[in-house]
Amino acid sequence: MLAMNASELQKLTDWLIDGARSAASPTLMLAETCERLVQAGLPLWRVGIFVRTLHPEIYGRNFIWKPGSEVELGTV
Repeated sequence: MLAMNASELQKLTDWLIDGARSAASPTLMLAETCERLVQAGLPLWRVGIFVRTLHPEIYGRNFIWKPGSEVELGTV
């Protein structure tokens, strides 16, 4: 059974609602969000996000987070 820390989840929620101000870039925002989720008790091994863009030559960007490493940023 998964035991989540409600206090840590509330801190994460408050941080996100406030605009995640301590994260200066999308990669840092993803990293900090994932690290806070792990700290709250969610066992994450990898998180991937794909964001479509309106750029005529770039279809989108992908972000991959893994514990202990920097977020990988790719463009397709």
